[in-house]
Amino acid sequence: MRGIGLTIFSGVLIGLPVAAVLAQECLVCDPEIVMTRELADCFLTQFDTTLNEMHSQNLPFALVNLGLCDGVDGGTRGSVKKSTLDASRLVFSLSEIKGATLATSTEPSKTFILDEAAIRCLDATIRSDEARFDPAGAFRPAEMCP
Repeated sequence: MRGIGLTIFSGVLIGLPVAAVLAQECLVCDPEIVMTRELADCFLTQFDTTLNEMHSQNLPFALVNLGLCDGVDGGTRGSVKKSTLDASRLVFSLSEIKGATLATSTEPSKTFILDEAAIRCLDATIRSDEARFDPAGAFRPAEMCP
């Protein structure tokens, strides 16, 4: 009986898209982030450092913090500038965010968690289409990464 259950489970896994199976490997990773051009530029400057830290600490994922980069409005939540934070927070309409769905956040993601494959994919996505995140764009690793 146990062999039948394993066969059925294997058949289900084979029928699922590879991206869906891989996306479930990182349970703490963000399924979607919203980036602006400024955040994308900041991400590119931190790309090598982020991967080096992941490798040196032997981590399967990284917390990426873009809120302290030059040119990024609003800082991060909980920063010292809390009194000005809410007034300076960027909010977009869904129509302004390229690739948005009804579930997409209208605020840019200044901090997020991604695994190495998604970090590399985001880097490649930004480099291949600079206009993708102008004024903002949604990035969903499970759908957009091979």
